[in-house]
Amino acid sequence: MHTVKILIVTDGGGGYQRPTAIPPPGSTAFHLGEFVQVLQDTDWVGFNLQITKAHRRNPPGAGADVVDLRFDTHDLSQYDEILLFAIERDETVANRATAAEVQAISNFMDAGGGVFATGDHEDLGAGLCREIPRVRNMRRWYYAPAPA
Repeated sequence: MHTVKILIVTDGGGGYQRPTAIPPPGSTAFHLGEFVQVLQDTDWVGFNLQITKAHRRNPPGAGADVVDLRFDTHDLSQYDEILLFAIERDETVANRATAAEVQAISNFMDAGGGVFATGDHEDLGAGLCREIPRVRNMRRWYYAPAPA
């Protein structure tokens, strides 16, 4: 049976823990544990999934398999798909995808790899996703606040 290899990536306050309670008000934690669990628990027809959980940094308790991920130094050819769940804003310079990383992701797509990228409202996720070819045109990654 074919195995589809997926790299799931998050940043900032993101992680892979499963919630045990409702987060307290003001919490910045964004965890994908429930999402990953659903993918793993689903009986896929004709293929299996192999999931690698990655984080752009190394926050405590994130639950990532790969930390401090850089797309230009990590071997992307081992994956079929990359799922980007970016939450950091564009102003977070330390987390922006570099030109070399954008090129690595572009090369991955040109070689047949699939990329899913999402952010939240305003410019959340823009730091990582807004320059990636094809991805940059899927949504409005720029946010201009209303004049005061």
